Amino acid sequence: MIKSQFNGNFSNKSDIIRQVFSKYPLASNTEIRKRVNDIYKVDVESNLICAAIGPYKKRKQLTPRFQSLLSESRAFLKKFDDCIEQAFYFLRQVSR
Repeated sequence: MIKSQFNGNFSNKSDIIRQVFSKYPLASNTEIRKRVNDIYKVDVESNLICAAIGPYKKRKQLTPRFQSLLSESRAFLKKFDDCIEQAFYFLRQVSR
């Protein structure tokens, strides 16, 4: 069995997926899986990709609004003094 080496300061596979997604925001799950394997020599499954960055179907729908959503997200997080845990708590309250 070959041990995978993480190239970079990553704590888990989800961080690697997010890093690849930030470089290739239009990539499908298959493309992300291939790029993660090519760059980091780590195998990831589609269910982990969906958990880390959302399903491709939703990402594809949000692509035209990606930049505006990113700036809105930053503004939302600023309201909580960049405390992601507190912001996430309020998002969970609203989503119920």
